Amino acid sequence: MIKEICKNKEGRNLSCRKLRGKLKVSAMTVWWMLKKNGFRSVKESVKPGLTEEMKKARLEFCKAHEHWTLNDWKKVIWTDETSVVLGHR
Repeated sequence: MIKEICKNKEGRNLSCRKLRGKLKVSAMTVWWMLKKNGFRSVKESVKPGLTEEMKKARLEFCKAHEHWTLNDWKKVIWTDETSVVLGHR
């Protein structure tokens, strides 16, 4: 059963009810086996796709900075990863 689920994304998205039909066991048996093997219910996150304009801007950024060294990149603060408050230590 676990191999069937882990095979691909479609398998991981199947409900206990749908797996029951494929595996010829009860939905409760499927649920218990999944729980026993560390699976849990999660909602798939959906990320918005990149527009052509965004792709072009990213490519231009990469080309403009392709010569940078590791030390150059260490001086960059990525604002999506760090909060910055001016005037504080």
